[in-house]
Amino acid sequence: TGASYAVLMESSTGAVLYSKNSHERAYPAAMTAVVTSMLAAEMCDLDDMVVFSREAVYDVPSGTVNIAIDVGESLSVNECLQAILIRGAAECGYALAEHVGGGSREAFVSMMNSRAAESGCRDTSFSNPVGLHSEDHYTTAYDMALLGRDFFDNELLCKYSLMKTL
Repeated sequence: TGASYAVLMESSTGAVLYSKNSHERAYPAAMTAVVTSMLAAEMCDLDDMVVFSREAVYDVPSGTVNIAIDVGESLSVNECLQAILIRGAAECGYALAEHVGGGSREAFVSMMNSRAAESGCRDTSFSNPVGLHSEDHYTTAYDMALLGRDFFDNELLCKYSLMKTL
């Protein structure tokens, strides 16, 4: 494969069928959405309403994918999950993090790191819910395969991740 890092893992057993630099640290970038959406789906009712704070809307760096929502508007958790998994909408990741974290992104990031540890990850550290580059935001291909196993156990998240448009 032309990839720098790779793991092919059998989902039901966790057996590694192929590995290339699978324990070397890399930046997860958009793969962060796997954990953000998984946590939100596990901890919220899909009909819960998520209100978009000023920070959720305006902390999105220029050039980052967004759905152009305004401060004070709200979407359901279900709609936020779709926006994250289909469009990569960063403001939805921030808003869900604030919603699940009781208003605190830091609390949500702590939950992300705990969830990764529960999945067996040993070389993963999240510092934000949307995958922005940071020295403290890293994972390995092996750890992402572990998290992917959990993600793909959720039929709804799988369905959304396979959709091409909202």
